[in-house]
Amino acid sequence: MNRPPVYGATSVNKDTVLTCALLCLIIFVAHFLNALHFGLYEDDYFFISTNWSFPDFLREARAALLTWPQGRPIGFFLPPVLSIVGDRLGGLTAIYGIGFLILGLNTCLLYLFLRRVGTETIAVMGALAYCLFPADTTHILLTHAFQLQTAMTFWLVGAHLYLSDRRVLAYLAVTASLLSYETAFPVFLAIPLFRKAWDRALSRELFRHALILAGIMLAVVAIRLLQGEERLGNLPAEDLPGLPITIAKSMVMGPAISMLQFAYAPIRAQLYWNWELTALVAAPLAATFWLLRQPAQGSTQDSPTPVTGGRLAIWQLYLTAILMLCLAYALSFTHYPPVEIFGRGTSVHLASALGGSLLFACVWSQIIDFANRFRLRSIAMVICSLYVSLLVGYRLLIQADFARAWDNQRSFWTSAVELLPDITDSTVIFVVDKDLPQTQLILSYSWANPIILAQLFRFPEHWVNPPRLFIVPELWFMGLSMVTDGGPGAAGDVATPQAQTRATGGAGKHFEWMVPTATWESHWEIFPDGNVVLLEVENGKLVRRQGTMTIGGLDLNLKPLPAGATLSYERGPLFDVLIGKSAITSGTRTQ
Repeated sequence: MNRPPVYGATSVNKDTVLTCALLCLIIFVAHFLNALHFGLYEDDYFFISTNWSFPDFLREARAALLTWPQGRPIGFFLPPVLSIVGDRLGGLTAIYGIGFLILGLNTCLLYLFLRRVGTETIAVMGALAYCLFPADTTHILLTHAFQLQTAMTFWLVGAHLYLSDRRVLAYLAVTASLLSYETAFPVFLAIPLFRKAWDRALSRELFRHALILAGIMLAVVAIRLLQGEERLGNLPAEDLPGLPITIAKSMVMGPAISMLQFAYAPIRAQLYWNWELTALVAAPLAATFWLLRQPAQGSTQDSPTPVTGGRLAIWQLYLTAILMLCLAYALSFTHYPPVEIFGRGTSVHLASALGGSLLFACVWSQIIDFANRFRLRSIAMVICSLYVSLLVGYRLLIQADFARAWDNQRSFWTSAVELLPDITDSTVIFVVDKDLPQTQLILSYSWANPIILAQLFRFPEHWVNPPRLFIVPELWFMGLSMVTDGGPGAAGDVATPQAQTRATGGAGKHFEWMVPTATWESHWEIFPDGNVVLLEVENGKLVRRQGTMTIGGLDLNLKPLPAGATLSYERGPLFDVLIGKSAITSGTRTQ
């Protein structure tokens, strides 16, 4: 079928390069200005490799590509690959440098894409909205840069290929996006709408396009089912009938929450504004004003027909942006409801950055165009630049929280390790979560706490259950009960907000507790009497409790600390990153 070309080649000149450079400058200030003070957070402890050996890397890469964990072979393969490259180039700082390059690449790809379908003003504002997208606060998180943002890279490459009529390559690229992180995949349904003409030919193209994407999705689901992938297998059958309603609700709530953050983020930034932020946002403010200085190329007037030059009419862009925004939440039912505004959970808004940025750009484009009619374009540009500087200020607040969280972790683990010179196989350490310093925009302590000790030290390979550290609520021991009316092994389960624990009665009395999910499934486990360590914060310092605790009528013996005990294990890959290069000695404080 002969079809006239819709888009010409995107021209790249000195202005284009300078625009991309200024966008990257804004990204650096907004997200990576304090990179020297960043560390590892939450999922990073599983995905990001620091000081890994090559055999460790090969093991992880092979497992990702062969077992398809969570149905994301590429998403589990790229983080160790990119982080081991960064580690060899310059350690954790270089790893963050790669994260910066990925976000910069995506922003420039989106800018070039929007130039093909809209005006220069829309392209610039869309790119700015994408890199500063306030609903997703995880741009700094390395795992998200290497897994989620790379999924967006594949998506954007696929979008460019589709508009260039290289459909096979486009579908391969979006399949790679699906196998990296799936939430952006449904948004690709809207790509044919960026054609110049909305006619019957477009209807046929949309139908064919939807069938191809559905086929790709079904093929991937089939492979995941054949492999026995846990996330699909664990979907409760009773929830399936209500799934369409859940998806529909997500496609309404998600867009509303994500777009409201464009109002919330500047307000929060102003609440914490100071002279330091004023100085830091000066460069992004000036860069934004320069980016907007040129008149929009082509009218942004609402028009029933497409404007010339391959661009869509503004009303078409509005409708397409809204559709993309809704499609971004079609697969968010595993994180329902999609209303997170702080922390790692805001990644549920990742894909909405595509449609949300376009919608944001359309609004600002019309504001600037309206001001231009009254020769007030410069004033509109100043207001727009000030608004962007507030978004940058919000991002600087997020950076400060990331830096504080890393300081909290380093201080905590340095103190904890000093109090644990006698840890052995099956040692369980409980840290009472009272007066521990906390952060809001990224967690200082997370599900990953139990797997960190095994990365700080290389424990003997014959150990069955290496030491694990858990942070527990203050009343973690509440709710225990003794079962005495049964024989050996009789048990009574207690599930309270404070703890998941139980005690068994009879000849084999012992405690059991529900081990929370980490890199293992949640399960019941026997308390190793005499091999349990309890740490608490007292007068701002971490201390170790000694002696015996009587809980539910049963004595629990805490692990005694031998006099003069010192750590003798080989340092693991995270020791120098999290603890520091100075040796840990004895000098513990116990009570």
